Amino acid sequence: MRTLSNGFLATILLFGLSSSPAQTPALEAPQADPYAALTEQVKSDFQVVTSEEVEAARASLAVQVRRIERLLSRRPSTRDGWTDYLKWDELKPQLEPGAELNVAAARA
Repeated sequence: MRTLSNGFLATILLFGLSSSPAQTPALEAPQADPYAALTEQVKSDFQVVTSEEVEAARASLAVQVRRIERLLSRRPSTRDGWTDYLKWDELKPQLEPGAELNVAAARA
């Protein structure tokens, strides 16, 4: 039979005697998910984007793209760098009316 060392027993007794019920933290009830209400609000506020809204946004973006193209045409020395940076080759096809949106390219 193994015997416990006096130090181990003293430690158990010391911790057992030093923690009175007044010092022991009470168990709290689990808190409600803080995001549950926010999630429900977001769901109720969500609106599907219509194809008409997509086309209107696309037309607006196309106007801005033409402005940028005019600006870049005046600065040929920096045009290639900017068009590479702006991923022009991926953007331009998406500006065509009815083109399928490439969300992955937009996020990259």
